[in-house]
Amino acid sequence: MALDPTFLRYGLNSLVVAQLICGFATALLLNLRFRGRGLARALIILPWVCPGVIAAIIWRVIDDPYLGPINTALAWAGLRHPTIAWLGQPATALGAVIVAAIWKGTPFSTVMYLAALQGVSTEVLEAATIDGAGAWGHLRHVIIPQTMPVIRVLLLLTTVWTFNYFELVYIMTQGGPGDATQIFPTYIYKLAFDQIRYGAASAYGMIALLILLVFSLLYIAQLNKARVLE
Repeated sequence: MALDPTFLRYGLNSLVVAQLICGFATALLLNLRFRGRGLARALIILPWVCPGVIAAIIWRVIDDPYLGPINTALAWAGLRHPTIAWLGQPATALGAVIVAAIWKGTPFSTVMYLAALQGVSTEVLEAATIDGAGAWGHLRHVIIPQTMPVIRVLLLLTTVWTFNYFELVYIMTQGGPGDATQIFPTYIYKLAFDQIRYGAASAYGMIALLILLVFSLLYIAQLNKARVLE
């Protein structure tokens, strides 16, 4: 069976690496000293522990063209009769799903980064300050290098988890409109249960399994490397 040329695009849609960037930025903010930091750290994890089905329903309501708070906010901002169907048109559906995925996955990255930031050497930071390094210098030459093992592990974990965001995507859009938000799991489900093409679904399932196996082996290798360095 020939590989569907759009299959690779579905895979790319699965890789929401922005979770790592948002998680790192949030961790840096929560690592600062400010009033209410403990409460903020506790609340930040809520989206991640929220079940995927509940998260998808929440975002369906948020993106609702008539009752959703996004369009309500646009109306308050002066836009007349905003009834944008965020999940109903290809131009906005993928972006809406990515925002939901970032909201769902970022807290875990934040917690992992926070743990890694506790291990950054204060002596090295002080030495960098004496050498004239500012905030960007600290980040580039001290913080990122010392947290790189965590960054590599999170990249692998986030890729695998986002690859399997079936319930979030299926409940929000079922891979539509058209194929705008299709990812590997929803595409395989569509082949098997909508088009009754079990052979094609099995073939694509094996491809997905091999891809996940590669990422799993890389993850194990990274963990073994970290143990050796310890």
